[in-house]
Amino acid sequence: MLGRVNLLARETNTWVARPADRRVQMCGGTKTFYESSNGDRWLLARDPAADRVFVQHQANLPSGGYITDIEVSRFLELDAGPEHEALRRLVKEAG
Repeated sequence: MLGRVNLLARETNTWVARPADRRVQMCGGTKTFYESSNGDRWLLARDPAADRVFVQHQANLPSGGYITDIEVSRFLELDAGPEHEALRRLVKEAG
């Protein structure tokens, strides 16, 4: 279904990237929480089959159009860019 999946970091599969044309269709849905001026998008995604919520980064096509999945806690440990602040606001609002 997904074809070849490239692990980008960590043996625990924290980050997984795949070409944009190989998007996973999830019944749980997604919510875009940030879109950058260059067209990159960050979404909060849910995979009910795996009972998992994660951040999905969809890179713009000039950057390769890759989709990267990362666990929410790991994403929040990273940089303090505007996409991280947007997720923190979303979590606080849902509070």
